Order: sequence, then C-alpha cells, then structure tokens
Amino acid sequence: MLVGTVADEIHARRATCGLSGVRKRPGTRVPSAPPDGWADFEDEDTTYPASEETLAKVRPAAAAIRNINKNGVANDADVDAITIALADDLSAKALAAAFQHVAAHEPMLVGTLRDDVLPGINRAAVGKLLR
Repeated sequence: MLVGTVADEIHARRATCGLSGVRKRPGTRVPSAPPDGWADFEDEDTTYPASEETLAKVRPAAAAIRNINKNGVANDADVDAITIALADDLSAKALAAAFQHVAAHEPMLVGTLRDDVLPGINRAAVGKLLR
C-alpha cells in the first residue's frame, strides 16, 4: 500500500496513517467530473484572435494534435504540422492557448508530444547553434 510506504518514509504519526481509509460523508454530493476540454480546444482553435496567416499554421497543428490523441502515436505529417506551428511565435501562442484546455486530461497525449514531437524541435535548434 503506497500510503503506508510514504507514511513510513516521512515518519508520519499512526493517526495520520489511518486517514487513508476515510470515506466521504454519506449524503454529500459527489462533484461532477470536469469537462475533458476538447470543446474548449475546438473553440480556441476557431476563435483565437490572430491573422489568417497565423491560423493557417495553427489549424493543421490542432488537427495533428487531435490525430495524435485519437491514434496514440505521432506520424511524420503530424510532427511536421506541429513543428511548423511552433516555429512561429504567434501560432505557437495560439496552439498553446488551445492545448492548455486538454493537457490536464490527456496525459498520454502530453507524453507523446514530449517524447515524439518536441525532441526533434529541440535538437534542430541546438544543431543550428553548433554550426
């Protein structure tokens, strides 16, 4: 049991360890699940105040993020679309504004972006500096 292990490590009192078995009060309302954020992602994608040139970079990147979330993997076209959007400051801000709505609810998506998409972007910047 994780609670017991952590309690031992931090030398918690025995009374504190018993809190792991506490249940919610009977008769209290359980809070509803928070929205998954995809509707807000879509709204941000369509209503972000930016030029048409910027939105032309953001829309394919947003579609790529939806595709990565659906498939669980990033293909080359998705990586390219996101890379193009992140190369421009304004489109990167727009994409970040949309992505913040889903990041907390989609840990696998965040991991895929972190592990498969962003390393190529970070390596490209370092490679240019080394030349």
